[in-house]
Amino acid sequence: MIVRAFITRQDPIHGLTIDGPTVPQFHSFGVLSGALAPGTITRSTKQQELMELMNETDGLSLWPILGIAVVAAVAAWDLAKRKGLNKRRWAATCFFFAPALIGLALAKSQQRPGDTQAFRNRWTSLAAYDPEIKAAVDRLGALGPAAVERFRMAYGDVQTKEAIPLIVADIERRWAAGDRLKGK
Repeated sequence: MIVRAFITRQDPIHGLTIDGPTVPQFHSFGVLSGALAPGTITRSTKQQELMELMNETDGLSLWPILGIAVVAAVAAWDLAKRKGLNKRRWAATCFFFAPALIGLALAKSQQRPGDTQAFRNRWTSLAAYDPEIKAAVDRLGALGPAAVERFRMAYGDVQTKEAIPLIVADIERRWAAGDRLKGK
């Protein structure tokens, strides 16, 4: 006599619930075992949601996100350098939060006008060919390169030729008083 029983088994590997009657089977080595007859294979709704989530995130990789973060950090470093801002702080901020790059682009420059690359290029020509600036540079050259640098920065701030004699007199007065490193 063969007794059929209805069982429910949980498949631990695939997360399936298998329902169906057992059917006795004889193996080639003569042992009787209870195998599942063809029944229905069902998944619970939580298992289905988990499987769908796993399928959706299968192709997601961290490499594109990491690439965007690195590009944002490099761009922030360069932009902060040009604006005279803290390069490391802005690079780290944009690495972890790339939209901060927009804030950096809108931030005002902290550089003095005489410190920009454009003014440095212009200064080379002014010091070589403008008679008033050339005379002031020659006069301050006797005090040293720091005095000429201070003159370049002060002239970059005002950029008017009427101020040249005042700037030269101020630098000479400070040098005579020994106040070479204080002030801007």
